Amino acid sequence: MASIVDKKKPDNGKRRFGDRKDAVLVRDLDPLHNIMNNLMGNRTENEAIVRIEIDLKNLEAYLAKKNADIEDKRERYTLFHAILAVFAVTLNNRRRLNYFVRNRKYFERREISFAYIAKKVKSDKGAESVIIQRYKTESEASPIRQMHDRTVGEVGELRSHMDDSKGSGTDNTIQGFLHLPSPILKLFFIILRWLDRHGWVPGVLHKLIPYYVTVFVANLGSIHLSSEYHHLINYGTNSLFAVLGEKFQKPVYNADGTVAELKNILPIVLTIDERIGDGMYYSNSIKMIRYLAEHPDLLDTPANGEIDFSELETK
Repeated sequence: MASIVDKKKPDNGKRRFGDRKDAVLVRDLDPLHNIMNNLMGNRTENEAIVRIEIDLKNLEAYLAKKNADIEDKRERYTLFHAILAVFAVTLNNRRRLNYFVRNRKYFERREISFAYIAKKVKSDKGAESVIIQRYKTESEASPIRQMHDRTVGEVGELRSHMDDSKGSGTDNTIQGFLHLPSPILKLFFIILRWLDRHGWVPGVLHKLIPYYVTVFVANLGSIHLSSEYHHLINYGTNSLFAVLGEKFQKPVYNADGTVAELKNILPIVLTIDERIGDGMYYSNSIKMIRYLAEHPDLLDTPANGEIDFSELETK
């Protein structure tokens, strides 16, 4: 049986013809994908929906253990941190999930990245900000530590201002663009879309626009909202959108029909660009997500370390 681990090839840092600043052209694509890519439409015309139910028993025990000596609630490890870490490890070991399609060509990102929305306060008028977070695969810091530290730091900074309507520096920069005269603003976006098609969008805009990340995550469970779907968009390169729903209890039944136990379940709905992987590839990727959630101690492995997935490969 082939290994379930599909690691990113070493990048020597040299940019070859056809590469982008943010991604490497995939040159070993099989003929079928090359043909289908030229027949199929754009990203939003190739959306597929996958729903995953994660048993939280081991994850919640793991988080309780990590938080046992942390008194400040703002510093505690959360389910959101853990799920981001699960995604990070999976992406690092399933390289095609970090692909995107642009101008009928396949590219592999040079880094793993996430975007999510943080709201200053839970109110209609509370300011919200886009946070873009990069996973450092060569770091000695573990996935869970990276996700925790960056999220706590970014959200803490956002919520440190007294003015609830005040956004982040990113928001203020975007607001500055919107103050341009309408004709100039229209021309700006025409140019921006043209640059996007050719992979020439300046790096500074990559840090402001969330549609160039590997996974855009919506933590709807934190506001007690459930959703089964969120669309992709054709602008940018984002090929995966993850919606974290509100956790719920699911009964497990005995043979006689009586309830044996109630399990805490977290629903995750992935909207994917089906061009970047076939059904088997996505199926094995979801197996890895579930396996990591069932064995959360693996999230403490240094990012530059290797995780043994041999047990998963026998299932």
